[in-house]
Amino acid sequence: MTGIDTTAHDDLIERDDHLDRRGISLVFAEMKGPIKDRLVKFGVGARFGPDHFFPTVNNAVKAYRRTSG
Repeated sequence: MTGIDTTAHDDLIERDDHLDRRGISLVFAEMKGPIKDRLVKFGVGARFGPDHFFPTVNNAVKAYRRTSG
């Protein structure tokens, strides 16, 4: 993800709700600081807390493996 506007924000929230209903957690890897800052600016900081962001895909996979048993 290289940018986000209000339409992308709405789509992201809709996608997260869709996945959540199926027991799937949406997380982000390698997201640049300015994009995370915009997410917070759009008010989704509570929805996507620090546990939803990983510095690399490898870190995200490792975290998934730890929590999924």
